Amino acid sequence: MALSVLMTGCANSPYHDPNDPYESYNRTVYQVNDTFYTYIANPVNNAYTAVTPEFFRTGVTNAFNNVGTVPDMINDALQWNWRYFVKDTARLVLNTTLGLFGLIDVAGAAGIPSHQQSFSYTLATWGWSNSNYFMIPFLGPSTVSGAVSVLPNYFMSPLTYVHGGNWQYALWSFDGLQTISNELPAYNAVNEVALDPYIAIRNAYMQNRQYVLAQIKTDGQAPTSTSATSPVISAENINAPTTATTASTPSDASQVSPILLEQMSQS
Repeated sequence: MALSVLMTGCANSPYHDPNDPYESYNRTVYQVNDTFYTYIANPVNNAYTAVTPEFFRTGVTNAFNNVGTVPDMINDALQWNWRYFVKDTARLVLNTTLGLFGLIDVAGAAGIPSHQQSFSYTLATWGWSNSNYFMIPFLGPSTVSGAVSVLPNYFMSPLTYVHGGNWQYALWSFDGLQTISNELPAYNAVNEVALDPYIAIRNAYMQNRQYVLAQIKTDGQAPTSTSATSPVISAENINAPTTATTASTPSDASQVSPILLEQMSQS
């Protein structure tokens, strides 16, 4: 908390978007995160991808996603969404057994896809749907409710309860490494094409959040991770101010999907 206050006081931004009241703090954290991604995460990821084949990285991603199904189920229950609770239970059982402890996404192939889920979405279903943009150090884009959800998300994860020497730290580190490997290409692409990467990432994240919350209100659940109707950031809106309206749907395959940016910080 003291670090956050210090950063807020030290950051002086000429931009004052009413939808981003913590912009001075957020831009400072963005710069810290960008430095971390540029000088640490990117070189580590380059080495990781150089020594591991794609099928290995896919298996690791699937395995950690399978572990993440447990907190998904908890949030499904907290949202009183039993339809998706049953689907997530089926995913966990199928992928843990037939999928060799989650290395293979058997459930996805069987037509039971994963979906975005977090305690912040649960808070939205409980009434906290309007939450301001908030950058979390090293974790990336989020909202105030997302920051509040970091601790509940931690305690919902089965990795928290792994004991035995340094196994827990190793698993968390490996999970983080694979997440970075999956999401850095999207982050780097936005940084390359955006006039102001901070605004582009903010717009992408908040548009995606609006889309997810709209889905929660209409269908009772966040959309699937590979939904063809996910919002996008295009050349027309990549530097536009964030609005509170529901995001548009994609019309150009070359546009950048904020679904990828959303997964940079599932909080």
